[in-house]
Amino acid sequence: MSPKQLSISRAEFVAIMAIMSATAALSIDGMLPALPQIGSELSPQAPNQSQLVLSFFIWGLALGTFISGPISDALGRKLTTYGGLVLFCSGAYLSYLATNIEMMFAARFIQGLGAAAPRIIAQALTRDFYSGREMARITSFIMMIFALVPSLAPLVGSFVINAFGWRAVFASFFLFGILNFVWVGLRIPEPLEKHQRATINFAHVVRSVNHMFQLPVVRFSIYALIACYAVLFVTLLLVQQAFEQIFAMPETFVYWFAAASICVGISSVFNSRLVMRLGMRLLTQYATYLLLTTTVISLLIELFADNNLSLHFVVFYIWLMSIFVMIGFSIGNLTALAMEPLGHIAGTAASTINALATFGGVLFATIIGQFFNATLFPMIIGVLLATLCVFAMIKKLSRLERTAS
Repeated sequence: MSPKQLSISRAEFVAIMAIMSATAALSIDGMLPALPQIGSELSPQAPNQSQLVLSFFIWGLALGTFISGPISDALGRKLTTYGGLVLFCSGAYLSYLATNIEMMFAARFIQGLGAAAPRIIAQALTRDFYSGREMARITSFIMMIFALVPSLAPLVGSFVINAFGWRAVFASFFLFGILNFVWVGLRIPEPLEKHQRATINFAHVVRSVNHMFQLPVVRFSIYALIACYAVLFVTLLLVQQAFEQIFAMPETFVYWFAAASICVGISSVFNSRLVMRLGMRLLTQYATYLLLTTTVISLLIELFADNNLSLHFVVFYIWLMSIFVMIGFSIGNLTALAMEPLGHIAGTAASTINALATFGGVLFATIIGQFFNATLFPMIIGVLLATLCVFAMIKKLSRLERTAS
């Protein structure tokens, strides 16, 4: 399917897509400062269960991601977005009312289910209106603005929590969902005419997924994306505990995290300028080399360095920034690589790709998270294993490029 003509400016399109994409990230990063309070209030006997408040959201996100694309291919991009945002706001409201940890888990699952729609539709809309390296460039711009939201979200969340209590952060999610709903409704045209829409049926989804995995570029890009999301989710699940339990810096965590996560935006800026010249795969490869290097150094410091806490923190923080650099260079490029041959099934493709990446990444991260023992070893080993997988898949993609040329 050829790209559609867009009536609004590119800058406004990028801003709207970034806000849509950031719905899920805001709902994860924005509540990181609230996890200790949620654990102590709703699960005082097992405070580590607060990690699962993130995991249940991401599991809902993964399920919603899988179904949002096919629904959008059948019903249109905008109607699917509206339905997802209604679920998102409902989950935020129920989270606000939660009186026990089980109710919080259920509410967060609903919120994640709804957050998937704007996230996936943003990618499908980008494919509807752009293609090729220009699509990768637009994706990088979206990632650049998108990165500012999660980088500032813990800081803003801490201000909200300090002023109004941890429940108020869910009220802010509700308001963010309303903003999404109104802006998309007023400014984004529906790209799918009725005659272009697919029928929702299991056979169509199976055929589409089968077609995707028959394409080696798509298949290896998906495997690499799963590993990239594993790196991201291991970091998000454990970084707050690392600052609190290892470095005894719970009060300043949000500032350090915000500064480090800006690296996603910085790397996305460089990616948008370099991708047209160097290509998506090569930039991802360089970012993977960087993270492998810093991860191995971090592991060696943990194994052999003395108990100098300042040294450990400096190395840890450089490593944390390199994780965000790798994410900024990798996720947008790998998504664009996987989506490029799939314009005729963009909604289903975006759903399947992101559902697999999200579910696989959070499953790996949840398992790693349960090994947290007030040291950095579980986090380092988890990131190392996932990065090695990205490295292997990038090598596969490199061989495919050489064969094609």
